[in-house]
Amino acid sequence: MSRTFTRTAGGKTKRRRHGGGQTFIQMFHWMVDMPVWRSLSPRAVVAYLELARRYNGTNNGSLHLSARELAQAWNWSKGAASYAIKELVEKGFIEITRASGFNVKDRKRQATEYRLTAFFCDRTRQPASKSFTKWRPPENIFSRFKNRDTTVHPSVPRLKIIQ
Repeated sequence: MSRTFTRTAGGKTKRRRHGGGQTFIQMFHWMVDMPVWRSLSPRAVVAYLELARRYNGTNNGSLHLSARELAQAWNWSKGAASYAIKELVEKGFIEITRASGFNVKDRKRQATEYRLTAFFCDRTRQPASKSFTKWRPPENIFSRFKNRDTTVHPSVPRLKIIQ
């Protein structure tokens, strides 16, 4: 059993540090309550948590996560994992700080590096952009909740009932 507190040579009580990294993932209430967060697919939420899990407070902008690695960790297809990461980038929760791919020959087998936009970027020294707050749902998507009086898509011509 390890003790959390220890005494220094001067007699003061000091909290003992444990050698691991961070022991939690910081999720803000204001972020989770936004409509953009609720619009994420469940796989995109898991991908965000996987990236946030790798953030230790000093490495934002250098977070590695490949679609292959995410797919293997969660038993998904590579396409589903790639789509989840792409969705996070499109909606502004993460940004690419260093791209990678088959055309980048100086780095072998290295995944794209990301930054979480909710936090300060340690690589570029930029403040949190929080670009997901600017996201708006597309206007051209039909929603049955907007048009409760009909079940037919607006582009379908309506038949007039003659009495």
